[in-house]
Amino acid sequence: MVARDCHIAVTKALYSISHSLVGERRCVRADRQLVKAFHRGQLVKVHPRQAPGGRSTDPQDLPDDKRASAMRDLEYLKGLRPATVPPSAPTPSGSWTARCPRLCGFQGVFAL
Repeated sequence: MVARDCHIAVTKALYSISHSLVGERRCVRADRQLVKAFHRGQLVKVHPRQAPGGRSTDPQDLPDDKRASAMRDLEYLKGLRPATVPPSAPTPSGSWTARCPRLCGFQGVFAL
């Protein structure tokens, strides 16, 4: 079944499937080199085979509003800064931790 994150698990590896198929059951065939996903008998996706724990994600499979964060596209996310913030304004960095010493302690506790 296609999970909400648009991935299916095959032999402990994750492969992306179109977000339009979330919640649907897929027929999957895997060989040594490829993983093929079918919907109603039609081939819908082919990925190279990944080792257990691996992931193969096609950005086009993700919804537009989730694509940048899921792919960790920092340049795109930087472009989303509010228009009221001047481009020369500093971005959050290590300097704010000096003002919030308790936060540093919590980061250690939660391993952030």
